[in-house]
Parts: sequence; structure tokens; C-alpha cells
Amino acid sequence: MTRKLRAARGHPLAVLSGILLAATILSLAAWSTPLIRVEQMADPTEIYVAGTGASPEIATLKLFVEGAEPDDRVPVDCIFVIDVSATATGGLGDVASLAIDLLPLFGPNDRIGLVSFSDRAWLDVGLTEDTTRVMRAIADLETGGKSALGEGLRVARQELLDWGRDDARLIEIILSDGQSNVGRTPEVEGDVAAEAGIILVPIGVGTLINRSLLQDLADGTGGVFVAKAGDDTPHQIDMVLTASAGPMTVRIEKILPPELSYLDATPRPLSVASGAKGTTLVWQFELMPMWSASVRVISGEEGAWSTDAGSTVVVTDSRDRRSTFSIPSRTVSVREPLPPTAFFFVDPGEPLVGVEAELDASGSVVYQDAEIDRYDWDLNGDGIVDLSVTEPVAYHTFDEQGDIDVTLSVADSSGRTGSYERSMTVLPSVSVQRTIETCLPDDETIEGGRIEVTIELRANTTIHGLTVHEEYPATWTLELGDSSHATARRDDAAYAVDWLFLETLPAGDYRVITYSLEAPSGAFPEIEEGQLGARDQATIRGVMASSSPRLSQAIQGEDKIVRLQYLSIPVAISRWDTAGATIDLCLPDQVAFDQIQYAVSQWISGETVPNTNQTIQLAMIRDLIAYWLTNTSVFEPLPE
Repeated sequence: MTRKLRAARGHPLAVLSGILLAATILSLAAWSTPLIRVEQMADPTEIYVAGTGASPEIATLKLFVEGAEPDDRVPVDCIFVIDVSATATGGLGDVASLAIDLLPLFGPNDRIGLVSFSDRAWLDVGLTEDTTRVMRAIADLETGGKSALGEGLRVARQELLDWGRDDARLIEIILSDGQSNVGRTPEVEGDVAAEAGIILVPIGVGTLINRSLLQDLADGTGGVFVAKAGDDTPHQIDMVLTASAGPMTVRIEKILPPELSYLDATPRPLSVASGAKGTTLVWQFELMPMWSASVRVISGEEGAWSTDAGSTVVVTDSRDRRSTFSIPSRTVSVREPLPPTAFFFVDPGEPLVGVEAELDASGSVVYQDAEIDRYDWDLNGDGIVDLSVTEPVAYHTFDEQGDIDVTLSVADSSGRTGSYERSMTVLPSVSVQRTIETCLPDDETIEGGRIEVTIELRANTTIHGLTVHEEYPATWTLELGDSSHATARRDDAAYAVDWLFLETLPAGDYRVITYSLEAPSGAFPEIEEGQLGARDQATIRGVMASSSPRLSQAIQGEDKIVRLQYLSIPVAISRWDTAGATIDLCLPDQVAFDQIQYAVSQWISGETVPNTNQTIQLAMIRDLIAYWLTNTSVFEPLPE
């Protein structure tokens, strides 16, 4: 008889054991080692639609059933059925002592309960692992009343069928004289217990024992009748408790879904049946250390299909008790043949302008024994093919620096295509940067101010025939500085200068060119409302070029100079050279002591501060003193 596992009143369900290789391990909870393990694997887990010519088209489902002998005896769910009627318990203390003496026979995987009866029956303790609780309940029993043995057996039987475990042996230990003078007949309950697989173990107590009835109850359920309790009673009961499960039969019904077509299996199933729900394969064998089967399947439908729907493993013991488990399902993905996978890398990884780079697409992959027929390259990210070749390696020279996206599209012999995009940075063959130093923020200066211009060059590859061309603002005066071994040629009429390197610049070579400009006087635009004074902006433009590699690029970096008609008073004071009585724009941003003395004298005299077109008022002299005392830059706000 098969019983369902149920959970209530704290009774634990049988726990499924761990997972081996992501496969479900089926176990019977009370065994210290699993009674049976079932694993299933799919190899491979991805196949191609049958008939497309792609490989692989066949998946093999590998099913493993591993059996193991338990380390300990079969677990027991046992109910003590104690007769507390007046006829049976002239000495209830002796009966209670006998029951308590039997409790140590039960192990940690067993559960016990207690039913007592006189003229009716009581479930004193439901199935539990708490031996102490049962012991206390036995000690608390009280005698009296008639004998309803049949009712006691019924209550015990109901508890075992409702809450007994599928993997446990169900036993009732009956301490009674066998007399029954009220309620249902014990014989009927004996028949029901036999049908339910419950073992009855009567122990005669009292003076007038119905040996015939108790012997029939034991014989009809495969139990043992102990006619009179004695010293060997615990041994007799222990022999019942330690009985093994006996031989076990395993029946497997594996149901393949309709989307997976059955080809063959090893070993051959007992039967193969096709239906609306799929194909059912059946094997049956005695539990053994290891059993395995291989099932080959194909599919004509694209998708991801579960290998099992309703598949079961049924384990039947020698007493025809069954435990049913599901086979762990796996997923087989079926798809159409894949398009080629494009992939490439560039050597060098950051190409240089004007230097040929290698584009290597040999890492592209094709499937199903196809071949790549064409490699199409979009080399600037505009979506247009710039280069189409039949070989995986191509060469290209990039003519502009910066970040670009390069896309490779490949087409195989079946017409399938794949693409791959890589973002990369094209570096200049020569890194060139201009900096402008005016000694004022935002590259500002004043009439007659001197500007220092620096051009830094670094060769990233071997360079031949390098030139630098600069065009400076008209009316500004140029003075050459360090030419870094280049030959310089001025064209003052065009406000331009060229530098020519007569030598090879190897990769990593670093050069610095310097020159200075002097800002002209006058010719300012009209002053806009609210402005301190007029201002204008001048621009420097330059080009670096070489013949090998052949390239031309604008010089990057700073290129704007702002000419101011007047300075603010705090800036003018911080830049006043008291010793030379002139403006020096490269003095520090902080006001020094000699400069504050000069400012105070200008405040007292009321004279216009040079290069400001303003006089110092009371509020301004306060600010100047605060700048001096706090050593704050005149370009920063004063501390609060």
C-alpha cells in the first residue's frame, strides 16, 4: 500500500538528500546513507534541428541509478498500545515499567507514540522522536474501566497511516491481556492492519490472557506474540525492530516529450510506447550498486525542451511498499545552424596615423563545416564597406587620429553572415602639443605683455622629413627661442615661422620648440557697457607634417591669447615691481608688503594706478589689506 507523505504537528517530511553534479539525489530520509540515487545528464545539451546537416544532431540522455545498502536497520514508526482497563492491569506499574524498558531499543531514526485504552481509546502522544515525552506519558497512565482493544488498535492504526513515513516499518507494540468487551472487534482491526502493512507485536500482561486472539494478531501481520513478559522480552522485540527491508525492485518509466524523438537506448527498454504526451520507456530491475542507461534523441523543432515530463522511479520493497520519485529533468536546446562568428584584432592595438596596421580576422569562427567566403571591413564607422577581401588578414593605413569604430562582417559558404565591432583609438604618429604662458589666468595679457609659446613633439614611430609651421597674430612681435636642432625660417610679412628637422626622429624621440610673442599696443575695440576696459582675442595656428610616414595634422593644445586694455586694481598691485616701478605679469598672485605700501601711497595721493585707469578708493584699500594679511590669491575670494 502506498501512503503519501504529510506534515503536521512538527512531524518532519522525508528530506531529499544533496545534489550530485547538479542531479537530484533521491534518498529515504532515515538512512544514514542514501538508499537510492538517481542522476541524469544530457550530452550535449545543445543540438541542431535534424536534417539541416549541422552537427551534432543527436543528444544522449545518460540515466544513472545507484543503490547502496543502508548502514543501519530500516527506520521504525511505532505506537505503544497499552491496556489500562481493570481486567488487564492489576499492576499498571509493572506494565508501565515494561514499556519504559523497551524505549532504549529505538534509535535516533525511529519515532514512537502512545495509545492507551480502557472502555475507549486515547492518543496520548502522536509519533515523535522525543522519547522523554513518551516516557512521561506512560508514567502518567491511570487504570480503570472496561477493555476496548479494537478501539485502541484503530486509533494506533489511524495515527500510523496518517503520519507514518513511507520508508519506515509501521509497528504496534500491544501490552494487553487480549480481552475486549466493548467497541469494535480486535479481529477486524487485525485484518485492516495486515492490509495496511502494519506489524502487530502483542505482549501478554495480566492474569487472564487471550492467547489465541493475540497470537492471531501477530501471525496475521508478520509480527511476534510474547505470551508472557520476561527477561528476554527486550531481545524478542529488538529482533522485530531490526528486520531489514529485504530485496527491492526499481521500475523506471521515462517519458520523453513529443518534441524529442526517440532513436534507441542501451540497455533496451522492456517497452517503448508512443502517445500524445510523448514516448514512454520502461525498465525494471532489482536494486543494484549501479545501473545506467543511454537514450539517444533528435528533434525537428527549434526550442528548449525538457527531457522528462512525469517520469518516475518507483522503488518497491519486499513487503510491497512503494516510494515514488521524479527523474531529474534536463533541458536540450535545439536550434537552427549558427551563422559565422566574426572576430578580429588590430596590430598594433592602437594604430598610428599614416602607419600601415594589420587587421587580422583569422579568429572568426564558422560552424557546420562551412567556410568564410568574404570579409567586409567598415573602417570608419559610417556603415559603408571600405574594404572587401577573401583572406582573413588585410592591411590599412588610417589617416586621422581619434576614436573610431571598425566593423567586420563575414559571410560563409551557406550565405549566413555575422559581424563584430571593435572600438579603437588611432594615435598620432607624432604627438604635438602647444602651451601658452602669459602668467595670468585664461592666457590673458596686456599691451606690451610677453607671451611664451612652447611646442612639444614626441615621435611615436620613426619619422623622416618633419616640419612645424606656425602662424602667429598679425602686429604681434615674434622672438625665436630654442629650435631643438631644427632649422628655422621666419616670414615676418606673413606672420609665420617654419622649423625643418634635417634628421631622422626615432620612435620615442622628444623635442621642444619655444618662441615668444609681444602683445601690440592700442587698436582695441570699443568698450562694452559694464566692462572694465576693452579686450580682444588673438589666435595661433600651426600644422605639423612629415613625408615618411606621409601625414599632416593640426597642432593641438592652447591657441588663444586674450589682450586686456586694463587690469583690475588687485591684479595690478600684485604684479607691481616696486623696485623697477613697472608691471611684471609673472609676479605671484599674492600681495606682498612692499606692494601694500605702494597701494596705500596711491590711495593717499589719489593717483591712477598704472594699467588700470582707476584710483584706489576706501573699500578697495580695505580689500587689498585683507588680501595681504590673509595671503590670499587676488584671483580668489577673500575668506569669510
